[in-house]
Amino acid sequence: MDEALKHLAVVTDAAHSSFASHVRAALTGDHQRIHALLAGLESLEFGGREDDPGFANLEAWRDLQTRKLNALPEDFIVTGVGTAWHDLVHDPDPKRGYQAFSACTMMSLRNSLRRGSVWIDHSMRFGDGDQMLIPAKEWERDRVKYLGLLGLPAAADTFIEQLLDTLRAGVAAVAEASAKGKIEIGDDGMLHLPAIVALEQDDEPRRTRDLIYKTIGDVQFPDLLLEVDASTNFSEVLLGHRAKSVAELLSTYAALLAHGTEIDAKGIAAMIPGIDTAQVSLAMRGLETHGRLRRANEVVAEFQGKIPLATHWGTGKKASADMMSLDVSRHLWIARVDPRRRTYATGIYAHVLDKWGIVYDQPIILNERQAGVAIEGVEQHNRSEDHIRLSLLAVDTHGFIVTWTLSSFRHR
Repeated sequence: MDEALKHLAVVTDAAHSSFASHVRAALTGDHQRIHALLAGLESLEFGGREDDPGFANLEAWRDLQTRKLNALPEDFIVTGVGTAWHDLVHDPDPKRGYQAFSACTMMSLRNSLRRGSVWIDHSMRFGDGDQMLIPAKEWERDRVKYLGLLGLPAAADTFIEQLLDTLRAGVAAVAEASAKGKIEIGDDGMLHLPAIVALEQDDEPRRTRDLIYKTIGDVQFPDLLLEVDASTNFSEVLLGHRAKSVAELLSTYAALLAHGTEIDAKGIAAMIPGIDTAQVSLAMRGLETHGRLRRANEVVAEFQGKIPLATHWGTGKKASADMMSLDVSRHLWIARVDPRRRTYATGIYAHVLDKWGIVYDQPIILNERQAGVAIEGVEQHNRSEDHIRLSLLAVDTHGFIVTWTLSSFRHR
């Protein structure tokens, strides 16, 4: 009976504990990996505020390592341990308390790095916040000049008054929108937009679409492929010579389909009469020759830009660029685990003109900054002309504030 009550008390106490407390207990039990992580930071010189708990814990933990202790000594004074870790660190078992203190050091150091109270001098992300500011002596000497460059007033009250004017205008706009029923202020004090109402149907775009489709008619993909090839001779660019037979031309088309889809050579050969798997495989290897696909794509994109309809889309001097994830073999040297789908993938960074032609693409590593490859695409597209063909590129910043002036690019 006593044993049952003992186990019941453990279960009852666990039911009232929070998820965070379970995480702290799990971290305390995972001592080997936490110790390895903290030991890997030995070569880094951290700086921090004297009253910061993360910095104090790190200094104390390193002192224990210097003394080669694996348990908290009796005279150990804990200064950076908060209420959440207090019971675990003050465990009756000194070894268990040492393990909890290591976990507490790791978590508090992470929090301190994030809020900037602990830093590393050479780090761009976790450096000292004062290093990103104008030095105090330089600020005192050139304060007027910097204020003039930034267009800021000399007194803070003037700047705050401008912000208050903007705030008053915003509040007035919210009140006006609320009076007209465009927004609602709920009982929770939050702003709520009304339900989206469907617009009245406009039949003109629908009639235009139907007229375009009726004029074009039904077009099969093989016919479209042959017509584009007849207008651009991209197959000759891919092969390096004119196709000597129908089978060679069909194999080239099949290789393009195989490279552009997830279908292998055997599957493509089964879909196209008159060719076998060996011919498709040979053509696929031929397309992998450096520069062939790029040159063929250039002639197709140039042809696409000359279509009369494309003149209504844009001038060809503007483009947008972004990366998409492409599944690849884990043995590829640039393969990384996609954080969303948890599969091995690499990034394909493409430049798309306002005329919808893809003029450049490059494989890149996932989760890397893309400024270099974005500029490289502009340079590659402009390289064959003495004048600027692409003058404006729209990209996403991934949280970085950037300003690009592409009009300075010239053919080198």
